[in-house]
Amino acid sequence: MKKLFLTLLVSLGFISSLSAQELDFIAVATQGKFNENSLGVKALSDEEMSKVVGGARVHRSIIKDYGIVTNYGQKIYYTAYYAVTLGYGDSPYFNLLPHEMAVVAVTYDFRTNQPTSKPLIVNKYNPAYTRNFNFPSHVEYRIDNYSRAKDWVMDDQRGNIGKFIPNKYYK
Repeated sequence: MKKLFLTLLVSLGFISSLSAQELDFIAVATQGKFNENSLGVKALSDEEMSKVVGGARVHRSIIKDYGIVTNYGQKIYYTAYYAVTLGYGDSPYFNLLPHEMAVVAVTYDFRTNQPTSKPLIVNKYNPAYTRNFNFPSHVEYRIDNYSRAKDWVMDDQRGNIGKFIPNKYYK
């Protein structure tokens, strides 16, 4: 009982000392290189924070698509790569090289009638070269309309949407 009381007392003391001090999140995020008093850094109020916009967005422009069929012409899979446009401040999360772009790869399985999606990194000049993100869940969280791509692939595989010609992505 004495150990429980002592542990509780130490815990309360630690929690009260944390709430008494303001945590400087900028200093924590930049490992002490910046804080809210640094030149060019401004602490936002709650009202200003609610007005902040940005973030990556997936667009309904297909970079690459392909399907897999059996020898008898039965459809098995249809995959489409939808382009992602990065917002201001997203580059550190995506960590792309100059010749790469982010896409959302959505595969529709005709056997189960279910789409699956994942973020990928694609070579701008040859979309056959892809690589996975180190932390795909962090990237999914940054893309505003990530879940809508599953609806798009279902429309595209049905032929409701014409093929997009991604000229602007090939330079």
